Amino acid sequence: MFIRRSNYVDAYSRIKAASLSGSCTVLIFVALEVDALCACKMLSTIMKHDFISHKIQPVSGYQDIMDINETVVLNNENLRFLILLNCGALIDLSQYLTPQDYVSIYVIDSHRPWNLDNAFSDNNIFVFDDGDIEEKLSEERRAYEALAEANDLELEQEEEEEDDSITDEKESFFEDEDFEKSKLEKRNTSVSNNASRDLVPSDDAKNKKLPSDPTQFSLDSSAKHDSRSARRKQYYKYQRIISDYYDSGTWFGECISSQMYSLASDIGREDNELLWLAIIGLTNQEMHRRTSYSKYLQLYSLFKDEVNRLNPPVSDSKDIKRANGRTADDSSIKTKDEFRFMLVRHWSLYDAMLHSSYLGAKLKIWSEYGKKKLHKLFAKMGISLQQCRQIYTHMDMDLKKSLREKLDKIAPLYGLNDLIYPSFVRTFGFKCTLSASDASYGLSALLETGKHKCEKYDPNKENAKPLKDIEHSNKQENVIQDLWLTYFYDAFDALDNIDALYSSLSIAMELQRAIVRTGTYLIDKRAIRHLKAFRIAVLKEGPDLSIFTHPFALSKLAIWVADAINEQEREQGRIRHLPFVIASLNERTDTYLLLGTSVSTSSDELEENTNYNKNRFGLIFSQVARATSARIKMDSFDAYCVEVYKQDLASLLEILSTKAMF
Repeated sequence: MFIRRSNYVDAYSRIKAASLSGSCTVLIFVALEVDALCACKMLSTIMKHDFISHKIQPVSGYQDIMDINETVVLNNENLRFLILLNCGALIDLSQYLTPQDYVSIYVIDSHRPWNLDNAFSDNNIFVFDDGDIEEKLSEERRAYEALAEANDLELEQEEEEEDDSITDEKESFFEDEDFEKSKLEKRNTSVSNNASRDLVPSDDAKNKKLPSDPTQFSLDSSAKHDSRSARRKQYYKYQRIISDYYDSGTWFGECISSQMYSLASDIGREDNELLWLAIIGLTNQEMHRRTSYSKYLQLYSLFKDEVNRLNPPVSDSKDIKRANGRTADDSSIKTKDEFRFMLVRHWSLYDAMLHSSYLGAKLKIWSEYGKKKLHKLFAKMGISLQQCRQIYTHMDMDLKKSLREKLDKIAPLYGLNDLIYPSFVRTFGFKCTLSASDASYGLSALLETGKHKCEKYDPNKENAKPLKDIEHSNKQENVIQDLWLTYFYDAFDALDNIDALYSSLSIAMELQRAIVRTGTYLIDKRAIRHLKAFRIAVLKEGPDLSIFTHPFALSKLAIWVADAINEQEREQGRIRHLPFVIASLNERTDTYLLLGTSVSTSSDELEENTNYNKNRFGLIFSQVARATSARIKMDSFDAYCVEVYKQDLASLLEILSTKAMF
């Protein structure tokens, strides 16, 4: 069943009441992503305030959930609540988790579509509704409830057919009996009226078992047939509604960090720390194209009101412009229009623009022609290359003050109409100022590589040679998953440690350089094949290959390449673009990470509730897995990301190319 936003407090109150026993009653499953990370930190902070003991368990896939179910959940008498953050929306959790009957399972997830068994079944599974279920799934709910009442229609039809057969035999018997009695009455006129009534069925019996005439019997039989046919049509209609809902693909709802802030606000615990985490979660969702720009602006408006309420303006009598905070303990949040330049406060202006995904696509910076356009843009603004290659904080103050005005004049000439977007910044005393996108980039980098990138698994090391033995390969997968869990705790700790978060920005820069290098290589070398239904690229080698064994890194590369190609096609007059599929070799496990993007990758083109922008690759990969002997591991919480054995990739792509499902 689902919990409305207005009832979040009631759901939390149940947790609070159960915690009075003093034992660890809550287990939190957390997906390895920024939005779930922020939501987990928010929920943990709220629970600590109420002295609710809980355990945080990061999970990288469904197999992790099943393993933890066996080792921690099963037969745990102290456990009262399981909370799943961005890791349980798509599956029937009753098939994966087997806690005690009194344990409640809370699902807080932005993945869509919802598994309707979780949302509408009368069990101990409760999904937190962001408004989608109540407002948009009324038809699916009616269909689900109707099917639940008639979930065994075939058996019901068989029973009806058997009943009809028995009824026909009885009717035939009584018709013959009636005929014989009529003849008997004609021959035996001396039989008394009392005897006649004994031999002929009563009027009540006739009404129950016999039609008054053959025409009436035919109408009754036809009515029964029409009734069964109508029920059957209604049944198939409901089935089609449910199938259409699931078959439309995958998409995302409201970020769960925003839902956690709603809970905090309802119980009176909102503050700058929780607000900042919610802002980071929203920003990360927009950066990874998991929300439409209109939805982003809607939530931005709500957070803007909260920022103004919790951070009232402070008048400065001296009117001094400060790079960072006003005091050593200043941690205020402010609204600010941001450039779509990556980490511009901490990089040089040149590098921030050169590695911007937005400018990369619009100016074709991946080509020499595009770089010349960038240089010409600087020239028109009156900024020399020497100046723009300085660290941004070291640039001339007058240049930085006039940058917005100059870009507003020059940008439209280059088609850069969406160069500015509304966002937030936060000061951390005298140390630094971070924008929401800065924090999002840094946390993403930590989740992908950890705080010591130099210690990241390297395929060139001796212990990273390809292992073809399945048992050894599984061990290597376990090693990688253990690394990912370590990276999660690095990122989790950075939420409380500004020094660690600031240090992660350099890792984010290095990762973005790798994305631009690899994307440029794929386009320059024409390594992208254009098929009928989609485009595809396969990464088999290169200095940055190991980076793209992580799903989020590969996803960012896919978005960068798809944006570049879509912009080219847009200039050529093409309106509808093809989806993009990318595969990256993991030399440690001898497998490929395969990922498919939706048709449109630009957040300003996303329209909610349209099949055009929903990602259907999860369905397609599942169909291909059933149609071929290729070994495919579908363990990711993002259905469009799967793992394929190296030897099976070619056959899988061959079948995939025949799927015209877009």
